[in-house]
Amino acid sequence: MNFEIKLDSVSLKLISLFESIGVSAYAVGGCVRDSLSGRPVSDIDLAVSCTPDNTKKILDKNNIRYIETGIQHGTVTAIAGGRAYEITTFRSDGKYSDNRRPDSVSFVTDIYTDLARRDFTVNAMAYNPSEGLIDIFCGIDDIKSKTIRAVGDADTRFMEDSLRILRALRFASVLDFEIEQKTEQSILKKYPLLRNVAKERITEELIKLLSGKGASRIIRKYSQIILYVSGHLKTGFDVKNGENLCKIFDVLADETDIRVAAFILINSCPIDILNHSIGPVDTEIVKKMTSSLRLRSATVQNTNRLLTHFDTEEPRDRVGVKKLMFSFGAQFYIQLLELRLAVFRVMEDKNRCDAVKKVLAIVNDIMDKHEPYSIAQLEINGNDLKALGCSGKRIGVLLEEVLEMVIEQRLENNRDSIIKYVTEHI
Repeated sequence: MNFEIKLDSVSLKLISLFESIGVSAYAVGGCVRDSLSGRPVSDIDLAVSCTPDNTKKILDKNNIRYIETGIQHGTVTAIAGGRAYEITTFRSDGKYSDNRRPDSVSFVTDIYTDLARRDFTVNAMAYNPSEGLIDIFCGIDDIKSKTIRAVGDADTRFMEDSLRILRALRFASVLDFEIEQKTEQSILKKYPLLRNVAKERITEELIKLLSGKGASRIIRKYSQIILYVSGHLKTGFDVKNGENLCKIFDVLADETDIRVAAFILINSCPIDILNHSIGPVDTEIVKKMTSSLRLRSATVQNTNRLLTHFDTEEPRDRVGVKKLMFSFGAQFYIQLLELRLAVFRVMEDKNRCDAVKKVLAIVNDIMDKHEPYSIAQLEINGNDLKALGCSGKRIGVLLEEVLEMVIEQRLENNRDSIIKYVTEHI
């Protein structure tokens, strides 16, 4: 396993900037964990030894824009290179009277105290180029063994912030890690504390959990927690649907929208495995669950679309496939087919599985061969039609008409052939 830490040029510049005036600065948390795990690094968070006021002064002096995103907890977010970098002062936390956030924080000057307050060993590492990796809780060993382990006493960590219970499950799902025994025992004792967490935060963690590579394993192993969380969110998720959901996840791509759609689908239509049958999607349940989960509008839109068109049967020929690719968009249609295939596998319906596989093969073949199925692939566009004297809505109508003829092979996707046809039909 390669344990190289990869930071972008802006974060390295920020670390160097602080260090040049005697301030300790490190990359911390998820960016270190993901880099060590060989995963793509998205957000880069920094921890520094100076106060938030001094952080702002340093950024001001160097003409770096910033936002006060959590000043009471020591966080200033620098905006540079088109990205946001959270810069947080080293701190220790006071008492957590609400099982969620510290009543007070104290700013400190050493990174070791700051790391000791963090949730899990894989998130309690720090790095800068001059000192290398700081790993006082053996997080790198837990990455090697694929283990989620609480920093220090697990009960204390979860009593401080009960959302960490769901975060542990989420990390185990996304990273495909196992939860260490003492940490697991504490989770199974303390999970009712999740009632103290805002539903928006629970939703955020649950959706990430559902989207993880290890989601089916985590749902099976910690089904009582998933049920408890679902009850807290009032999604209507039922234990009898849990195993079917896991079977779907076993064969479904780990993409957010399609996983959420499967989670809602399994609760919104009856599946009769013995008779290879599935009932219609209950739109009222779908509406209730998308509302309860407090999903982002884009996820709601795509999930609703997947469920609305779930009953779309497979076309009989290549022309029909292309028409659906145009109607739905290729990527959405692939998602829809993958969802149908996963459900039919759970239903053990070989005939419908084979039909979907055949269509997926045709879709991939069409895309590999760059056969036209969309207006953008035509050898003519709206500007060409304008130049030919076409205007208004007639442009769109003609383009769709041309595409249909090209798909049905009644017209060659050739500029001269299309212009000749359009000239005759304006």
